[in-house]
Amino acid sequence: NRTSVGGGMVNLVNGVNNPGTELAGVVTEEVAGGVVRFPLLRIGCPGVGFRLEFSYRRWMYGPLLSASRDVVQQSLAFDVLPNAPHIASVAFDASFTALAFTFDRPTDRGNLGLSSFSCHLLVHSFVTFNATSGEYTQTQACEGATPGDPAAAAGCAKSHAVLGEAEPRCAWEDDETVMMQLGYNAQVALYDNILLRGTEAGGL
Repeated sequence: NRTSVGGGMVNLVNGVNNPGTELAGVVTEEVAGGVVRFPLLRIGCPGVGFRLEFSYRRWMYGPLLSASRDVVQQSLAFDVLPNAPHIASVAFDASFTALAFTFDRPTDRGNLGLSSFSCHLLVHSFVTFNATSGEYTQTQACEGATPGDPAAAAGCAKSHAVLGEAEPRCAWEDDETVMMQLGYNAQVALYDNILLRGTEAGGL
């Protein structure tokens, strides 16, 4: 923090192997109350190996003029990576027997490969709407009930009923679209929510 003889400063240092990474704006800010903020900083492209460099500047001719700087500490290296892909749209296919989940950009397919897989590897839970009661009900997705556990068995039955009588299968159509094949008598409808794993907080 600022004192009568100096003040703490933090400088953002670019990584050494960041071709194309662009730092724009003010990269050095003063510490205030033990916290430093960079309101005028913009990182134009993702990169790796960034560091925060803390220093203490001693005022030589007053706080508004240039001062000597003693570097005290550098942080561990950290990366600034792009946000993970987000769901851009969910729609029934032309036959209303499958759901197409389309992401806003190419993905790594969740490391699930090219073949079909159980949709329960992808789905976290369902929030279904009852038009009669006007209420929403959340049901956890599951692959199978624990033997001897009636409550778990009932929950799995509801889970499977949403997407059909048979266990639903999913497959990547391309790097941006995954298809969810619905089973017979699937109960998923408009206004229902399907929460994918990793998006439980917001759902789809």
